[in-house]
Parts: sequence; structure tokens; C-alpha cells
Amino acid sequence: SGDLSMYFGTPTYYQALINNTTQGFAVRVSDASANKQSYVFDLPAMEFSNGNPSRDGKNQSVMFAPGFQAKMHATLGYTMGVNRFWYLP
Repeated sequence: SGDLSMYFGTPTYYQALINNTTQGFAVRVSDASANKQSYVFDLPAMEFSNGNPSRDGKNQSVMFAPGFQAKMHATLGYTMGVNRFWYLP
């Protein structure tokens, strides 16, 4: 469980919150050096508990900061996966 903070580019995650549906989420974190090592954090099944899109003022980005609870994915059989890649373009 935890809190996310993301740009509100599409209503996909907000709709998952409103509809109380399970949604997957993955994020890639890369090394800035030339070797391009990366980690991919994968939460294949999670539910949002709260949050509303908001912005701080005119001409500001709209942000969405929901709370979430990760759950074991019925088919994949894990709650969170961490993958390390030696090179991703």
C-alpha cells in the first residue's frame, strides 16, 4: 500500500478509483549513464482508495495523487515484480 503522484494525462486511473476496479501499474527507472541499466517495478493488480485530480493554479499541470493497495494477481501469482535489465534503449 502507499500513495502515488502522477500527471493526470488520461482518466484511466481516476475511472478505476470511481468504479472500484483493479488496475495494473508499472514504472521504469533508468540509469542516466551510457550503459542504460533499468529497473521495472510492476504492480499487476491494485485498487485505489482515495484521490482527486487537482492543480495548483492557472496554466499548471493537473496531478492525481491516489492512495493504493496492491493485491496478488490471480493469473500471474505475484503482488509486485521488480525486473532488472542491463540495457534498455
